[in-house]
Amino acid sequence: MLSSFRYNPVRILIEGNLINTNTSNGNSPIIKLFLQSKIFSPTGPWFISVLRLFVDRGVISLETIQEEIQEIHQYGDQERINQKTELEILKSLLPQVVQLAEIKYQGYAISDVALNKYAWYVEIDPFQDRTLQLKLLAILFPMQSCYKYASNYKWASTPIESGRLEQYHLSKDDLIDVSSFKVLNKGFQDNVSGDILYPHVPFHLYKQIMNLVQQTKKAPYDNDIKLSLLPRYIGNSSEYSSAEIVQYDRIFGMPFTAENLKKVFGKQHGTLRYSFCTNQEETKAKFFYAPLKELQYVVKFMDNDHISLSIEEIIDSEKKDYQSYSDYVFQCEEEILVRNRYVHAIFERTQLSTVHLDLSYLFYNSDAYTLRANNHIKDKVVNATIKRKMFRVDGHLGFEDFKDILAACFHQNPEIVNLVKGS
Repeated sequence: MLSSFRYNPVRILIEGNLINTNTSNGNSPIIKLFLQSKIFSPTGPWFISVLRLFVDRGVISLETIQEEIQEIHQYGDQERINQKTELEILKSLLPQVVQLAEIKYQGYAISDVALNKYAWYVEIDPFQDRTLQLKLLAILFPMQSCYKYASNYKWASTPIESGRLEQYHLSKDDLIDVSSFKVLNKGFQDNVSGDILYPHVPFHLYKQIMNLVQQTKKAPYDNDIKLSLLPRYIGNSSEYSSAEIVQYDRIFGMPFTAENLKKVFGKQHGTLRYSFCTNQEETKAKFFYAPLKELQYVVKFMDNDHISLSIEEIIDSEKKDYQSYSDYVFQCEEEILVRNRYVHAIFERTQLSTVHLDLSYLFYNSDAYTLRANNHIKDKVVNATIKRKMFRVDGHLGFEDFKDILAACFHQNPEIVNLVKGS
């Protein structure tokens, strides 16, 4: 249960207007209230628990939720959780969630078929009013997609405060330069303030970046690698769940050699389409892989000394039956945003060593996605609606380091194997 809290943003800076997740009177920005909480996310176990107390008792007070908050307070970042603040948020949030569920159901926005999707949850952890519970789950689970998008990408600024890691902030990419930080097992610590930065990248990618930095720190010679990261949050301590570690253990090996890379460079651009030989392969993909349409790449010869390689995956927004679909396609009321992953690398031509590597998440709204999905990256037909850089490494990377980080950047994307094989 605790792993759900660890991945919630500790501090969110909200910019601009909020997504219109309102009741009929238009005055209930529910997503905004979720974002203001440092504890509760729409379908997190604690929010569901507190919601049950509210529905069953018809009232919410500090006494009714104190046990849940104290448990989170014990394992979380104690300095940043204010029980009274969370209670005030909940007092506004809970009635609006219940009201929105009834309005959507009465307005036929939630069908009986949709309600049946959550019957398994009700059987496991029932409220007294099970029908109302179904309605609540029918709006909360889709809302989670919107919450994840809003909190992680659209309105989440790098969580720095005045005088707290501010001097390491790179405004151009909105990243934190951790090149001088102490390398811990689960984060990077500022030697001056003692603050620990936890990267926003997924665990399997984080492990590869951590390994790279640890090797650099142990090297008997000076290394000019500069590492900048988007923080998930800045705090004191945290752990990753066993489920995340399993994801890391599943990183695939690749027959990737310098000769394979030369083959890629020789083609200048290309497309690897997602296809299956058997129904069994497709069934496996639905459980373990990204809802991919294809992988595109383009090679540019920058000058006599350097080569640029850009790789972007194209997600298929119609593959709703894929297990990981909600990690790539975000439904926010009337707006749909599709997330593609994009890697940019620069190599020295003679030695084929990497001198720059970065990962960005590219979000496309419906119109932009249609153009992007039907055109090649080399044609530059459309820009991403929102671009969020996740990390960048500047400096010489060993070939094995580049291979491992690239694999982790495109975790769940099997076509990256075909690309680096020179297929």
